[in-house]
Amino acid sequence: MHQYKDEAIIVCNTAKQNLPKGQNHNCHRHWAFALYKKGDLSKAIKKIKKGVQLNPKDADNWIVWGLILRTAGNYAAAKHKFE
Repeated sequence: MHQYKDEAIIVCNTAKQNLPKGQNHNCHRHWAFALYKKGDLSKAIKKIKKGVQLNPKDADNWIVWGLILRTAGNYAAAKHKFE
């Protein structure tokens, strides 16, 4: 997924559009990471927040959120997410 940013965004968007309302496609982390790699930090933060909201016990979601915040220069918030 790291090298296929555009493809990841397309696949995640397609999953969101094709699933019945109320079902979770569970790819917010990948979507957020792809947006992050493309440099769109604000959209990446929105996607990872949604991922954490839907699956707060998934440690990988928190790590991606911390990475995005660290890159944005918000070190205190990033540290909190990593912890």
